[in-house]
Amino acid sequence: MNSMSGSLAQYTQIYWGGEIALYLFLAGLSAGAMIVAVLLRRAGLAGLDLKGSVLAPGFKAAVLTAPLAIVLGLGLLVLDLGKPLSFYWILLRYNWDSVMSIGVALLLVYTPLAFAYAFIAFLGSSLAKPLLRAINLIEPLLILLALGVGAYTGFLLSAVAKIALWHNWVLPLLFLASAISAGAACVGLFAGAGSRASALVLRIDVVAIVFEIVFLGALFAGLGKDGVAAVLSGGWGVVFFALVLGVGLALPLLLSKAHSKLAVMIKCSAVLVGVLALRYFIVYAGQISAISI
Repeated sequence: MNSMSGSLAQYTQIYWGGEIALYLFLAGLSAGAMIVAVLLRRAGLAGLDLKGSVLAPGFKAAVLTAPLAIVLGLGLLVLDLGKPLSFYWILLRYNWDSVMSIGVALLLVYTPLAFAYAFIAFLGSSLAKPLLRAINLIEPLLILLALGVGAYTGFLLSAVAKIALWHNWVLPLLFLASAISAGAACVGLFAGAGSRASALVLRIDVVAIVFEIVFLGALFAGLGKDGVAAVLSGGWGVVFFALVLGVGLALPLLLSKAHSKLAVMIKCSAVLVGVLALRYFIVYAGQISAISI
């Protein structure tokens, strides 16, 4: 039984295009933003307490990005299916051998909870104390769900045995690390350069980038010499070296000690460009290299 909904076993053309790559990016961005939001609150940097404090800008950005990004991504996914009005069938006919079905179940729990978390956060001190304190109960579940959402898109691709770049155990880990990096970078744009929140999210980002580099090395090591040559040939090789490695990974690390407003804006923007480029590279280079073999 194919482990995905919809067979991708016979690859003679590009089946998954830009909408899917963008969906993979937005799902990861949502998961990363949610993880960062919880970490900020747990570190006392959210401005969310029982004393009527004003929400910190970085926390606001995180709790808004998480639900909005996943809804936008799901909208793209529905449109890409070609029959948007038939999408509800995937919600009714679960196949627990399908990575996509498991992902849908995960998103059905994660998405409303992400909205609920943002709702409670923005109402803040106007809520009754028991409800506000419910955040303490929601957050551990949200962290687990966000880790699942961040990794599941990698599992989704890795279930396709025909495509060597996708069918690799490290892809879910790479997607999760880059998701956390994207979430931290997005929050970093709004956290205020020089603030404690900004310092925390930028440290998270640096750690995530280091893991990304390690996982990318493991991904390519699993391809072998010919496999690496195949995925890095042509224009997608340029995208990988220029945008993924150069802009997305090297530039933020080079600027990691710079904390001016301009430097923070540049490195956070660079991370987002790099993570987006990584998703496009994985989606397109994987399919093109499979066709050419």
